[in-house]
Amino acid sequence: MKTLFERMSEIARHGTDDQEGKMVDYYQDKAGGWRFRVKGENGEIQCTSEAYASKSNARRGVRDLKETLNRAPIL
Repeated sequence: MKTLFERMSEIARHGTDDQEGKMVDYYQDKAGGWRFRVKGENGEIQCTSEAYASKSNARRGVRDLKETLNRAPIL
């Protein structure tokens, strides 16, 4: 099973959110905020985001996470 870092690195290599396939879900929570969740190969949720005011902001959050993980040192 791949780690969250490996999954997000795969997403980063694909480039755009449209190519993320089943790895990232965007959804609206009960309070009306937009969130994303990253799912593993087995379909289990590996992380869930904070609430964003819009879906476009949630997409930006995924891009920010990708960039952060690409720069993060492996410990």
